[in-house]
Amino acid sequence: MILAQPKMNNLLSLPYFASSQVDVMFEIWDVFQNSAHPWHNHLKTDIENISNISLNAYIQERNIETMVDRFEDKALARRVYYLIDRIQKEIAKTILHEISSDSERQRPYSSLNLSSIEIDDHQLISTQSFKGFPGIQINGYGYQLCPSTYGSNSMYWAGQALAEISSNIGHKFRVRLHPFIENPIKDYRPMMYRMMVYGKPLSWERLAVLKDDEFGQWTNENQNDDTQYTDFVWSPKKNNEVHFSCEEVPKLAVSDIRGSRYFHAIFDKQSGTIKHCDGAIRLYNQDSLEYRGRYHLKDSEVRKIGHRIKLFQGDNLKMTTEDFTLLARAFFVWNQDVYQYFEQL
Repeated sequence: MILAQPKMNNLLSLPYFASSQVDVMFEIWDVFQNSAHPWHNHLKTDIENISNISLNAYIQERNIETMVDRFEDKALARRVYYLIDRIQKEIAKTILHEISSDSERQRPYSSLNLSSIEIDDHQLISTQSFKGFPGIQINGYGYQLCPSTYGSNSMYWAGQALAEISSNIGHKFRVRLHPFIENPIKDYRPMMYRMMVYGKPLSWERLAVLKDDEFGQWTNENQNDDTQYTDFVWSPKKNNEVHFSCEEVPKLAVSDIRGSRYFHAIFDKQSGTIKHCDGAIRLYNQDSLEYRGRYHLKDSEVRKIGHRIKLFQGDNLKMTTEDFTLLARAFFVWNQDVYQYFEQL
C-alpha cells in the first residue's frame, strides 16, 4: 500500500521503491533481473537516462569500484548503484519532510488501520500496540521503524535490541513508525539481516562517583562516510543521576538527506540501572550545521540548534547496563568509534 506519492524528480521508479517493504539496494537488483516484474521497464528507463556527467561525479565521490568489481557488466553495475543512491536520497528527503511536519497525526498514523492507535506528542506509539520485530504487525498490516539515516535498514538492529529489552522489562518503550510503509501481512516481507553485536559489558564504577562532566569526540577518518564526527558526554546531575548524550554529526553535503543520530540516557547511581533512554534524529540546515560545529555536545548552546525528532523513548525503566550497551551499539550501527568506545570502557 502506497501511503503517499513522493516527489518524482524524473525518477519513474521512485514511487514503487519509496513504498517498498524491503531494502532498496537488494530490491532494485531483483526487479532489474526479473523482466516480468511490473516495474522492470520503469527501472530500465531510469538506468538508461542517467547522465554520464552525474554518473562520473558519483563514481569519483563514492569510490564504488570495489563494489562493482564482482560484476561481469561493470558499466551497468555503476549505473545501478548510482540509481540506488539517488532513490535512497529522494526517499530520505520525503521521510524528513513528513516527520518534521506539523500534522497532528503524521503518516502512517493517518491511515484508517491506525486510526484507533494512541500517539504521543512526539508521534510515538507504545510497543504494547503491536507484535513482532523487525516487522511490526498491527491489525493485520505490517510496518517498520522510522529509519535514523537515509540507510533504509539503519534502525533494524536497534529494533532488534528494543524488542529484546522490551520483553525483559515489559513494554516500556514508545517508537516512531516509518511514514510510508504499510502492507497487508500476506504481502509483507521485511528484510532480515545478520550482524553480530557483542563485546565486554560496560564498567560503571567511575561513572558511579563522577563529579564533573566526562566527554570526548571522535573525528571520522573514513572519507567515503557521511559522518563528520561523534560527540559524547556523561554529565552528573542531582538525585544520583548521570546523563549520557551522544550525537553523530553528519557532513554538510548530506544535511538535506539525513540528520544527526542522537542518543540520550539516564543512569541511576543507586540502582546501577538505566532509568530512561531515547533515540532521535536532529535535523539541521547548512547554516545551523556549520554553527553546530563550533560547539561540543556538552555546551549549552547545542540545545538551541536543530530540530530534534524522536524515534523511540523509554521511561521508568530498570534497564541493565548490558541491555544499554546492546541498544546504544545497535542504534549507532556502522559507527565504529561508538562500538569501540563501549567495548573498551
